[in-house]
Amino acid sequence: MKTLLTIPIVLWSFFSYAQFNENTSGRYAGQFEITLYDAPVEGSPYLDEMYKTGKATIAGASQASMLMRYNAYADEMEFLDSTGKPRKLMKNTNVVVDLDGTIYEVHEYEHRGKMKEGYFIALNEGPIILYKKPGKQFRQAEQLQNSYEEVTPAKYSDNTTYYLWEDGKDMQQIRLNRKDFIYHLDDNTRSLKKFLQRQKLKLKTEEEAVKVLTYYNKMQQLKGTNENAQA
Repeated sequence: MKTLLTIPIVLWSFFSYAQFNENTSGRYAGQFEITLYDAPVEGSPYLDEMYKTGKATIAGASQASMLMRYNAYADEMEFLDSTGKPRKLMKNTNVVVDLDGTIYEVHEYEHRGKMKEGYFIALNEGPIILYKKPGKQFRQAEQLQNSYEEVTPAKYSDNTTYYLWEDGKDMQQIRLNRKDFIYHLDDNTRSLKKFLQRQKLKLKTEEEAVKVLTYYNKMQQLKGTNENAQA
């Protein structure tokens, strides 16, 4: 990938997979020097750029193992076919992928007012599940205003989101904090608040969130057992 710089005119272009190259070449056009060089792109659209052994299960039927990787920016599962050519796995709600021991499930969720399908990772078991949705966001490189300013390179950065799922209900996006969890898990609010205080949980980490949901699911199961006994 080459970037064309002129003084005072700047033309900027890049390809998302380009790597930085310190070698530059220059030529003159009249009184202006034109420099060509590879523009840097920080980060990666992939959680892991290396292809690893994975296996897809489609509608309950297990497929053959193949080399796979997850494109978190495009939300696509990629694999190498028999010729070594990269392909995209179809993305339907009947698809489950085991990629190097991490299970990816396809679920329907709301994104910017529209329903779409995406890959999620379950963090716990039970009636209510916390799902992690790995993602990447891309920031364009900043354009040069003059030849003396430094370029802020284009960059991929993590953009992980979380969702609560309950059978028969849509995915609900949730932030990892006490306020959001108490709002969404309002059936046992008083008991939940006491548990958070007793355990000194701030719900800033996945581990703490899973601990809270494990407790909450047990409380819901006990509540259901007591109601059945009284019926």
